[in-house]
Amino acid sequence: MNPSNLWRWLVAVTLAVALLLPGPASAAMRCDGTDDLINFGNETALNGIAEITASFWVFREASGTTKRIISKVSGTTYTLAITGESTERLGFITDGSGGNASITVNNALPQGVWVHVAARYNGNGNGNAGRHQVWIDGVFQALVYTGTIAATPSSTSAEMGYCGNPTTANENFNGQLANVKVWTAALSEEEIFTEMFTYAPVRRANLLMWHTLDNTSPLNYDLSGNGKHGTLSGAPVYTPGYPPVTYGGN
Repeated sequence: MNPSNLWRWLVAVTLAVALLLPGPASAAMRCDGTDDLINFGNETALNGIAEITASFWVFREASGTTKRIISKVSGTTYTLAITGESTERLGFITDGSGGNASITVNNALPQGVWVHVAARYNGNGNGNAGRHQVWIDGVFQALVYTGTIAATPSSTSAEMGYCGNPTTANENFNGQLANVKVWTAALSEEEIFTEMFTYAPVRRANLLMWHTLDNTSPLNYDLSGNGKHGTLSGAPVYTPGYPPVTYGGN
């Protein structure tokens, strides 16, 4: 079997098995697309570092442009943002000394279904392709690159948020978000695939934030042990349903 086809087969089988196993939670955070978000303030650990990986599950409920799922934004300067772009595709943007640069996934982000997203930034990589990568449901994505991706993002005082931009209105995400994990490291593809299906992080080294965003703990509570608790804005709520993750992890 072709290696790329084998990888897709493993993803499909693992997803099917996970759907049959009981998950640890029964409800995920839902944001209304108007004013719901979690604000973490200026997360200085993400300022000017060379490696970042974000892993999360997302359920897009409505169409919209520039709707921020996870962002670290100051005005129009993006230091770390994963957004629904104008074509409703997933975008991953960084800003460095060389200016703003971004990547966009070729296909639209699915609507009405749970999707796992992993985005990796590695400033030590070779060129744009070596510095920004995205996986959706464990499958490496073909990307469109704009600008030159900097080896180190800008070190700014930008505020970090889930489901929106803490400093700009009208960019709130409409949908559900669950099991967000953020590392100050560039995880391997094998680690990303493992984290996709485990509730608790398997990799604890360099884990910065872990928010389950479910009905087992307060929405703004960080379970990483680093105390990265956020402040709720608007009125995000729990809604029945949770992505197909199993307890796993440590």
